[in-house]
Amino acid sequence: MDEATREQPEAENAATELLPPEAVATERLASPERRPLVARPFSRGLTTLLLVGALTLTALAYSADLALAQEDWSAGATVAGKVALGVALLALMATLLRAARGRRTARALLASLIVIVLFAALGAGGLLFAAPLHGIQAHALEAGGQYGAAIHEYALAGERPPNAPNIARTYDEWGEHMLAGQAYAAALGQFSLVVERYDASGAATDRAAKDIVDTYTAWVQGGASDIPFADAVAAMAAYRTSAACDTACRAAVGAVEAQTRYSYGAQLVAAKDYAGAVAQFEMVQSAFPTSDYAARAHTAAAPAYLSLARLQVSSACAGAVAAYRTLTTHYGNTPAGGQAKAALAAPVDVSGTLRGFPTYALPVMHLSRHIDPANLTFSDEYSTTLDPRTGRFTFKRVAQGAYNLSTSRALPVSNEYEYFTANESHDPYAVHVGPVCALDLGVIPY
Repeated sequence: MDEATREQPEAENAATELLPPEAVATERLASPERRPLVARPFSRGLTTLLLVGALTLTALAYSADLALAQEDWSAGATVAGKVALGVALLALMATLLRAARGRRTARALLASLIVIVLFAALGAGGLLFAAPLHGIQAHALEAGGQYGAAIHEYALAGERPPNAPNIARTYDEWGEHMLAGQAYAAALGQFSLVVERYDASGAATDRAAKDIVDTYTAWVQGGASDIPFADAVAAMAAYRTSAACDTACRAAVGAVEAQTRYSYGAQLVAAKDYAGAVAQFEMVQSAFPTSDYAARAHTAAAPAYLSLARLQVSSACAGAVAAYRTLTTHYGNTPAGGQAKAALAAPVDVSGTLRGFPTYALPVMHLSRHIDPANLTFSDEYSTTLDPRTGRFTFKRVAQGAYNLSTSRALPVSNEYEYFTANESHDPYAVHVGPVCALDLGVIPY
């Protein structure tokens, strides 16, 4: 070591000896080598490492929440915000500790303040921006075709039925995607949900109503047999008559509705629901007379009416008569119309039960178009015997018209004639035989 180097410490020692003890302690503490570790200045590399590490930790917290916890952007922002606030708090505590141990330079305090403010702002931003992130992520998911996830995010963003335009629009898009793939039933589920639950969502609700008709149209024109025709015709009729459907729309929807009703009628015929089938065929003819399906419906309605009439003869015979008359009036040019005309003209059975009749010389029952009680003359167009045990009688194949009911008995020395009266004035009991329906006179006292 040279002379100059030896003399420098000796000079410092001499200067120190001239200072008071308190100044000597302060001077020694101010030397970087003699300060506590926590109060020493950070190197530029360490400062950069700490800052980058804190930022990386915040970013990792966000990414890990999305990747591992499978949560959405909002939840990730919340986690990252909490981590950033924790970093800001640690930086504040470290700054206070370093200041307490002597690290009070303006540069150090300013650097610490910048870090604290930076991470506090990141934390507050993550927490405050968490709610809007639901909507931002929902739009991104919707654009990517992840409709279910998008609807979930829109709900978290605060949308509620019945007024939830973003949710309703997403359901519309979801249903239209299904419609493009010919998943008609599933598509209808989405559109119906919008119309029924999100009915105050404006344009999205109107869009869903039209989509329902478009779905049924594609389904019907595809020739499928599993179509819910009742729902289809109801939806088409409602939309066709709504304010949303203009003249061109009514014509287009009406054309498909005619086809749908015709197909529905054919399905009902196969199921032997003739009344329902007739209603659909009649609607096609009355509401869509210029449709190609009007003539087809006319042809199909006739045998359906005939089957309905035959079915009603034994259960609701008045309805059968009405059906036969409709056939002869409006479908007389069809084979079914000819059969209806014959049925309306055909004779019917007339039955009844006689009570209190004599058991010897059993009476014979008669139906007469003309009687003369004073002269005991009866035309006796129809005659039949009684069941001796029950008194039941039946005249077979009686032509339509008015008749009087009477009896005759062959006694040993003469014939006895009785005619039945309807009231105290002794007017003859009138029997009116009509078309189609068998007539039961009920119980008649002898």
